[in-house]
Amino acid sequence: MRGRSFQSGAFMAMASIANPDLTGFAGISLATVTIAVLLLVICEVRYPAIRGCSSRASRWPANLGLGLINLAVASVMPVSGVLAAKWAGENGVGVLNILEIQTSLAIATAILMRSLVDYARHRAMHEISWLWRFHRVHHSDEVVDVSTAARIHWGELAVSAVISAVGMIFIGAPVLAIIIYDGLDAAFGAFQHSNIRLPRVTEMALRPLIMTPELHRVHHSVRCIETNTNFGGLFSFWDRLFATYRSPAKMGVRNFGLQERRGNTTCSLRRLLMDPLTD
Repeated sequence: MRGRSFQSGAFMAMASIANPDLTGFAGISLATVTIAVLLLVICEVRYPAIRGCSSRASRWPANLGLGLINLAVASVMPVSGVLAAKWAGENGVGVLNILEIQTSLAIATAILMRSLVDYARHRAMHEISWLWRFHRVHHSDEVVDVSTAARIHWGELAVSAVISAVGMIFIGAPVLAIIIYDGLDAAFGAFQHSNIRLPRVTEMALRPLIMTPELHRVHHSVRCIETNTNFGGLFSFWDRLFATYRSPAKMGVRNFGLQERRGNTTCSLRRLLMDPLTD
């Protein structure tokens, strides 16, 4: 942002805690994400997709440092998809609120549309130069593991929150749908970035619907032709629909990061925070 997002889902859920009516749902969402991350870290150690990537000591402080900064920013941010959806519902604004369709159908539709907004946002981060300045912080990681999901510049978080808010007001998404999606997006964002190897049968069964770790590693390839593919956060079918889907080569992707940003600079929290201001 998912990069999906864990990238934004956990941070958006954090923003909703400020509202007492949403605290329970947001708490469940954050607890789910926390458990998922811990399990994925264990799986990375036991079932790594790429062996010999033991660079946690040099990379994780910066990656997790960005994550903690984003949690702090999200907790005081006045805008989020959840808060926008709440405002839209209270004021009868947005397509789904105007149509007044059945609640379960509205939730399912909103989750689907929220994922489309996320796809469009992610693609824009790659295609619009000033947005790429923020998003390249995520892509400069030379190893992809569960910590990469937290490697998001706070500027990208802020832009993503505004885009999400505008999209949710237009859709008229139910609040519960956005909390569900953001929780899933955060958990699956950590899953997609994890350095784990799925059984081949499982991998192939999930690909038509879900953006698996192997598919998302293509998106983090050092090769631009691969980086600009597989934008989907939770679902993979948007990439198929908009012709940005790319299957990994037989041996998978092994080289990650950006050609123009290599070495120790990609592990410095200070430099990552300043990166959007540099050429």
